[in-house]
Amino acid sequence: MAVVDAVEQHVRQARDQGLTATAGDARQLTQGDCSFDAVLLLGPLYHLPDAADRARAWQEARRVVRPGGVVAAAALNRYARLLDPGATGARELLLRAERPCSCRSSAVPGARWRYRGPGASDGEGRGP
Repeated sequence: MAVVDAVEQHVRQARDQGLTATAGDARQLTQGDCSFDAVLLLGPLYHLPDAADRARAWQEARRVVRPGGVVAAAALNRYARLLDPGATGARELLLRAERPCSCRSSAVPGARWRYRGPGASDGEGRGP
């Protein structure tokens, strides 16, 4: 396993855990072609705001993974809090969407957002 991170502190922390770690840029990896069985992109896709930079990170990951290897990635977006109903404010954000407001389209009468995560107490997902 090898860690490549743009943040020197993260590189030091990985090394402190006994991992091989180097400072680097996901858009320009120094590792050779077909160097790894698997590549994890855990940061570059949401820290690189430019689409061309994200594409370059994907290309580099593909270059360094062996044929038949796996490239896996994690990404965040502005709705990420909705995927973790236990996060502070996530449930309140979802419940707030239940309130009627003028921005809702009347094209779908009765359509409502519903909280269906942990703590939902009835079959309608309205929560406690």
